[in-house]
Amino acid sequence: MSHGRYSLRRAARGDAAGIAEVHRLAREAGYDGIAPEATLADHIARTGADYWRVRLPELLLAGDDVVVAEAGGRIVGFMHRTGGRLDRLYVIPAWWGSGLAQALFLLAREAATAAGHDRLTLDCHRDNARARRFYARLGGTETGEREDRFADGTSCTVVDVVWRL
Repeated sequence: MSHGRYSLRRAARGDAAGIAEVHRLAREAGYDGIAPEATLADHIARTGADYWRVRLPELLLAGDDVVVAEAGGRIVGFMHRTGGRLDRLYVIPAWWGSGLAQALFLLAREAATAAGHDRLTLDCHRDNARARRFYARLGGTETGEREDRFADGTSCTVVDVVWRL
């Protein structure tokens, strides 16, 4: 499906490196000053291309919805939805404000609705004000906070966000 400057398609096994790059760039920019530098570096190292080469085929085999956005032959964003949960929504910083993240979100919402879910949920780091404003603009309702942990054990607070479908 083409949207002018970019196209959206279901992810394929060969997209692991591109997804890892989007994840890295978005996390480095989005979590700068939020997560401790060592924690962020550890998280990015754990979710690099090797992680995605193993994880992506598992997600696709399980029937999860993984969609990539391409522009100029490069993956510039992706979303991962499992049932009524939006697990990941990332766009490289150069595409922030372009409408691409909104298009990926709307695709996830439409797919969740079509699959019969009555809500779409996600969690967001409490201190990620940019993401929280984005989700609020899309009609998301924050329903509470809870403690979570990065893989290195560093504590963080996440906000649960819900959309009624």
